[in-house]
Parts: sequence; structure tokens; C-alpha cells
Amino acid sequence: MAWRPRSHVIEDLAAAKISAELSKLGWVVEAIDKDYGEDFIVTIFENGAKTEKFFYVQSKATDAIENYIDVKSGCIMYPVVRDRLSYWTNCLAPVVLMVFDTSTENMYWSYIEKKQAIPDRKKIKIKTDMRNDFSKLGIKRLRDLIFRRFEELKSQEDGAEVVIDVLAKSLGLNITYEPQGGVLIIPRGTFKPDPEGEQMAVLFGPLGAQLEKASREIGMLPERYLLESLETYHRILESYRNGGALVFRDKDGKLIREFKTMSEFQRYAEEKRLLGEKTSEK
Repeated sequence: MAWRPRSHVIEDLAAAKISAELSKLGWVVEAIDKDYGEDFIVTIFENGAKTEKFFYVQSKATDAIENYIDVKSGCIMYPVVRDRLSYWTNCLAPVVLMVFDTSTENMYWSYIEKKQAIPDRKKIKIKTDMRNDFSKLGIKRLRDLIFRRFEELKSQEDGAEVVIDVLAKSLGLNITYEPQGGVLIIPRGTFKPDPEGEQMAVLFGPLGAQLEKASREIGMLPERYLLESLETYHRILESYRNGGALVFRDKDGKLIREFKTMSEFQRYAEEKRLLGEKTSEK
């Protein structure tokens, strides 16, 4: 009689969960036949139209999720082989680790960040916030991260053109750059920095667009808006370092909301932004 290991059963349950839930969004989930560390490739569709955004999924499943939960942080800490993580962090396309809890039938995901450190040992534990699930907000957060990654790639491409244009206009340097052909031609000579130490900042891509939009909405020059935003952020950080908290009150002085840590405020701001985008799409 042929026996089927429990591990195979729960792997299939996880695969079914991923396919069913992401397909509801109109996304296309394709299984990868050869197991080289990723199980699926997911293509994102928006309003029925295919986008150029996609990501890889490594699927895992467990009957005992409690064995992987860190008591202090409340996050899932799932072990992966160091070499595999090294590959993921060097992959241009986003990679997402998904862990299926058979007891609750919840799926949790972790976006593998490029900046993620890799300790010198055979395995490392991937930290997964349990807010990152298949709820509407959790999926919205995942979509946001995938789109941000492709925006970063586009910004890197546009950045070279911006640098060349700025050098031409500010320093008169005519540079020829052909990345596909591997050619870079620059004039000979040396550059003399401003003796006053003055610098010029040029913002472009998503950050530049957000700055321009925000400054336009409040009627402030982009440079001034950026400076005041940085100063405000610095004051908030200093307050937290000194044991303070970020407090919001109404015009009568009544407490509306209090954030005791910076991470708590950042989570709140992220959720408000995602929910705001969701509302605006209706």
C-alpha cells in the first residue's frame, strides 16, 4: 500500500490556498515545475489588464505554527537555507516567502528585502509579521511592495539619464552612456568642488513626484517642503530618543491618539495610506 506523507498533504493545501486567493484578485498563478527554490510565479493584473509586475513565491506549510512564533516580537521566524536567501536577495524580481498554518488555514507572507542581512551560518530565520496575511489590507501591502520594487528598477534606469542631464547643465560635461553596449565616454579633466562646500540635490522618480504633488497641494515650494519635513521628522526622532511620545490632540486639547514608538506610528501611517488608496479606487 502506498503511503502519502503528511508533509506532501499540507504542501498541496498551501498551494491550493495561494492559487485560490490570488486568483480571486485576477492575478495569474503558475506553478514552476522544476524545484530550484521557488514554487510559483505570480503575474499581477489590474482591472483585467496584464501588468509587467510579477513575483516568485516559495511556499511552506506547517501543522505547528506555534513552533515558529517568536514570543518577544509575535512574528513568525521561519528558517531557510543561507544559500537560498543569498540567491533571493540577488534576484532582480521580488521573491515572497509564504507560510501556511493548517490549524487556522491562514497564509502569512514575507517579502524578501534586498537589504536583508545574511549571517554566516547554514540557516537564517525569515521574520514574518503576522499582519502580512491574505486579508484585504495584507494583500494591499504585498501589492504595494511589489510595485515599489519595479518602481525602484525604473528609477535606477531613469537615474542615469538624470545624472547625465544634470552634469551637462550644471558643469557642462557632455557624457555618453550606453548601458546595453557597455560604453561610457567622459571628458578628460578634473572637477573643483565649491570652496563653500555647497551642494545641490536633485530628486526624481517616485520620490520627486510625491514631493512635487505634496508641495503643490499645500502651496509650498518643494525645497521648503522637503526641509520642513526633514526637520519635523528629526524632532519626532529626538522625542522618542528622550522617552517621549507622539501625541495628536483636537482643537480643545482632547487626546485623539498617542504613539509610544516610532514603529507604531509608521505602521499606523502605512495602514492609513493603504486604506486611503483603497477608498480612492472605489
